[in-house]
Amino acid sequence: MDRTHIGPTWTQPFPATAESYKNVSLGLSLTALNNDDSWQSPSSEFAFGFQQVEDDGFLLAIWFNKIPEKTIVWSANRNSLMQRGTKVKLTEDVRLVLNDRKGKQIWCADTAGSHA
Repeated sequence: MDRTHIGPTWTQPFPATAESYKNVSLGLSLTALNNDDSWQSPSSEFAFGFQQVEDDGFLLAIWFNKIPEKTIVWSANRNSLMQRGTKVKLTEDVRLVLNDRKGKQIWCADTAGSHA
């Protein structure tokens, strides 16, 4: 089974200044630098990435993308904000890995599921 791309097409929600994603390919990553970098759902209703909530405090989150408030519907560890430079990566073995700005792994999720 070819796993070079996960799911349907995702696009970037922010114009011009942000990087554009046609697919969320294995090996891609997002870094907590500003709110301009995220992966958008196929319907554009949701986006995934870092949301800056304090000067040097970010949440890895999923939010409603088509409303002005960008309301967060899920976040990883809301009570412990991540610092600028934290990175999340979709690895070649289909895991989401969250590393702090020094490269230390904070969190890891297997997105491939189990195979029967």
